[in-house]
Amino acid sequence: MSAEDQIRDYSSRFSALKGLYDAFLKDLIVSAFDDGEAYAVAQSFFGGTTVPFAAIDGTQYVQPMFDLLVFFAGSYACHGTITFHKDKLPSVQYGDSLTKRAAAISTVAPVYISKVPEIDQEFFDPEDGEIVVERPLSDQYIIDNSSIASALMTFSEYFLAYRLAISPVQKTRILLLDRTLGGGHSSFLYDTARRHRWDRNMSLLGYTIEGTKLSMEDFAYCRHRVINEALGLLPARGDFLRHALLYVLEKSPRALAFDEICTKLGINTDDRRERLITFLEKAVSEGFVNERREVYSLRAPYKTAWRRITLLVNIVGNQIFTEGLPKEPTESRNRLQVLKDGRFAWLTTLDIAFLTLFSLYMLIEECWKRGILLIGMTKDTAARDFKRQLMPILWRAKLLKMPKERRALEAAPNTDRMILQAISFFARDSLPIPWASIEYDSAFRTMVPDRHSPPRADYVGGARRNRITLEGAFLKSYIQLDAAESDPKLRSNVLLIDRLAYPGFDGTTEDNTFTFQQEYGGATEPVKVLLYRNNTVVNPLQNLTITLLKSLTSPSIPEAFGHNKPLMVADKVAKFHQETFSHVITGTSNWITAHPHLRSFIFYL
Repeated sequence: MSAEDQIRDYSSRFSALKGLYDAFLKDLIVSAFDDGEAYAVAQSFFGGTTVPFAAIDGTQYVQPMFDLLVFFAGSYACHGTITFHKDKLPSVQYGDSLTKRAAAISTVAPVYISKVPEIDQEFFDPEDGEIVVERPLSDQYIIDNSSIASALMTFSEYFLAYRLAISPVQKTRILLLDRTLGGGHSSFLYDTARRHRWDRNMSLLGYTIEGTKLSMEDFAYCRHRVINEALGLLPARGDFLRHALLYVLEKSPRALAFDEICTKLGINTDDRRERLITFLEKAVSEGFVNERREVYSLRAPYKTAWRRITLLVNIVGNQIFTEGLPKEPTESRNRLQVLKDGRFAWLTTLDIAFLTLFSLYMLIEECWKRGILLIGMTKDTAARDFKRQLMPILWRAKLLKMPKERRALEAAPNTDRMILQAISFFARDSLPIPWASIEYDSAFRTMVPDRHSPPRADYVGGARRNRITLEGAFLKSYIQLDAAESDPKLRSNVLLIDRLAYPGFDGTTEDNTFTFQQEYGGATEPVKVLLYRNNTVVNPLQNLTITLLKSLTSPSIPEAFGHNKPLMVADKVAKFHQETFSHVITGTSNWITAHPHLRSFIFYL
């Protein structure tokens, strides 16, 4: 298909969207945001109306130098304060000397090209965890396909966010990330899912913390650690049942009988009890749980596993990004090496994926503890769950009226952003800026309507292998923040945001939750999702979020038109440091080549 044909095809698809807003989409769009309400909610949520914020963006750079690959990765923050007002948009004050005094962490790691395939999981077979020898691992192929810099950059973003969250100096209460929180969480779980590869491809196994060597069981135990009883986390269903069981035992001061465990997990049907018995017996056989006279308790080492993991993240994170290398023992080492059993071992990208996942959990824990509003923001051009999953599921559950125009929606472009961008254009007279879609659970990305024949209204399935990702933790929505004053047709990009859910605001009423059923593992289990069903449901945190995001736009700056100025500034700071580092590498290479005592060695080598 030629470019002209593709444009014509998209034009016909867009024309099908006319009228859909008035037909039913208007119920899913929120466009009335109140500054006074945002002021009141800010007082309740933050404890004040002048709030410190930070926006974080990362950068990466890879440069070959002789037989080395030099990896550079880091993250940088734009700081400021936002003051909420009763009768107007919040006012924003940015910090000074952003390129010099901004919070930042970075690392430089030179690695021999021949060593990269041993570190980078991109070069390993997904099944057996061995390096793929059939693949031609030329130097250029390794340079072009290495994911080490990307993994380090992602880790740095979450680690910096965590450091800002706990900093008594910054006292940050709003954190903005240039990432999707729910999507990132799912990605990290996927990257760490193949347990049969851990003992072969992880250097952190056996690393000593508090006199105890970290085991595979420590990593397995903490891999799903999103705990918040007020939000029903972890849910006792699907693949999370095992961890929900273990965490209930962890929090209990005494051993529990089986019926007591069922009560705490909300399990009250025979099929779910049978499934729990299976997991409980397996936990006993694997050594996680002690069983004595039909009462169960968590084994002592796992009651402190999370503390050891948080210490690990801080030790390794500080080593990579913030501290100089220790002078002990005798020989110098790379920032990507850890000392284990008296020998240096290279951290792999699998190790870094675990560190990133745990950093996210540590950040979430601090945000709930300290009342920090955590928001991810990105221009996602590929997401399509709003059209392909959310609306069909709501229609099937009779939560959304979709008349005959439903066929027009099916003919529309498949990406959510383009659909909503077109809807905003066609309905611009009745859809004022800013607007946002209703907030819905990020778990909808992996949910599909029931495949049973005939389909059941309140049943859902998992999109892949019948698995549904974690529900109840993240809420996502699409937003549009700006329009040109001179031309109302010119509107900013539709953006995807997701935020952390918070007790006391989310998941508290029937209007912002809904329970579906899923058949999984031989049992019918509830999937309780966060869902603000329509634009009549009161959503104080969405009003607060859109109000502050609107105040952080800058129509006079093209790059920040309808986007986020702090994230744009953080990106500029990151690019400044990346460019500076590239000059350092080039200069170092030229210096070595021209050095009278080194150039002859390099020549003969």
